Amino acid sequence: MTEDTQRPTGDRTAPDDVTQYEIGALVIDSARQRLGMVMGHLGGHLQLRAPSGGVEWDCTPEFARTPLSGEVVTATTPGQRA
Repeated sequence: MTEDTQRPTGDRTAPDDVTQYEIGALVIDSARQRLGMVMGHLGGHLQLRAPSGGVEWDCTPEFARTPLSGEVVTATTPGQRA
């Protein structure tokens, strides 16, 4: 498998620069299909935490993207999770 087939495709793929996302910004981790708040940058990864709290996780920059407004509302509205 080539590197190109392992990366997400489409116009919503973000550049590989984690610092483009400021601390406190909301991003979608497309590898996990989760909304996260940027808590930090470490070792070329974004450190994310769910807006409702919980354990942080690492997200590689190629899987991070800015969420659409509907994705933020759905992920942060109580009772909307399956």
